[in-house]
Amino acid sequence: MRNRLSLSLAVVLFVLSANLNAQSVGGSFSGVVMDQQQAVMPGVAVTVREISTNIVARKIATDEQGNYEIPGLKQGTYQLTAISTGFKGFTANEIILASNQIRRIDIRLEVGGAEAEVTVTASAAVIETEQGKISAEFKGERYKDIPIPGNSYGATTTVLAVLPTVQTVAGSQGSPRLGGHGGNQVDMGTDGIKEETLNSQTINMESVEELKLVAVNNTAEYSRLGYFDTVTKRGGNLFHGEASYYHRNSTLGARGFFEKQKTRQLYHTFNGSGSGPIIKNRTFFYALWNAERVPAHSFLSATVPTPAQRTGDFSQFLTLARPVPINDPLTGAPFPGNIIPTSRLNAASLKVQDQFLPLRPLAASTPWLPTPRAASLPSTASSIRSGSAAP
Repeated sequence: MRNRLSLSLAVVLFVLSANLNAQSVGGSFSGVVMDQQQAVMPGVAVTVREISTNIVARKIATDEQGNYEIPGLKQGTYQLTAISTGFKGFTANEIILASNQIRRIDIRLEVGGAEAEVTVTASAAVIETEQGKISAEFKGERYKDIPIPGNSYGATTTVLAVLPTVQTVAGSQGSPRLGGHGGNQVDMGTDGIKEETLNSQTINMESVEELKLVAVNNTAEYSRLGYFDTVTKRGGNLFHGEASYYHRNSTLGARGFFEKQKTRQLYHTFNGSGSGPIIKNRTFFYALWNAERVPAHSFLSATVPTPAQRTGDFSQFLTLARPVPINDPLTGAPFPGNIIPTSRLNAASLKVQDQFLPLRPLAASTPWLPTPRAASLPSTASSIRSGSAAP
């Protein structure tokens, strides 16, 4: 009996927490219903319908002060209607609701018969009036029009970089900074589900409907200062299909500064997607197929010892403005002349050095590289160039 009670309690708590969580991640509509004399109207039936699926997302009645609030809605385009006995019906069409947005739609009903109707087109909100957030949005259709290689990284990083309040770290493909906040102060999510990891989101941008970020004044349900949410595409009552091909070619690129020739880089990306109804007005599907072919080369640069250092001669270090002595680990005293005796060099380490650390091949083939001077650290290393090809 006790075990059964505990299990029932756990299920109830899970359901409650799931409902509360769902209300906090989606967008919402709110407003007040008044008559022509600006008197509030309680008990007015307010209905929200998603246009693409024809599904009634929510139906509620206004409270005693004429207010209504409809939270937990997915990103999309909606129709909002208000009906009350003795008044004309009210319909707002094409209301665009972004992810995590509070959209205010105030309603004024006119006296008249139920067969009459007042229709308006709400479209997208120009100014955020309900919250003090500083946010930005990126619609999926924009991805096809801007020249960014988002597909080659399989992440949102390159898309976030084009939005305001976002700062990227040079040479890094990790999480960006939002409003100056580092990665440990940025939350991320997919379809409103937060990911508590290293903010290393991996997603195909072809499947993204919208990317919404909040950089400043995030709401209290989020534990971090910044937040961005990736909303994926979904099906509707109409069948829809897409096919795309992306091609990147090193022929159009520049040669690296330390490379004698351009590295061969070919990037082929194929995408095919489809969506539509399984059961009209009830069940829908969305599917995406992605393939990548990357027959490319790459150069690897690494640091290697100079010929003198390979034999234990570090005497160049004593010519610096701030000499660097090499100490004997057995006595603690510097080696004479900063030279390690040959007898002290490990035979296994010498074999590894000879096998895997070539003798400065890049420096030998590029005489225009600067020669080390006594005023700077001697060339303890130079680049090794190696190539690898993907099949």
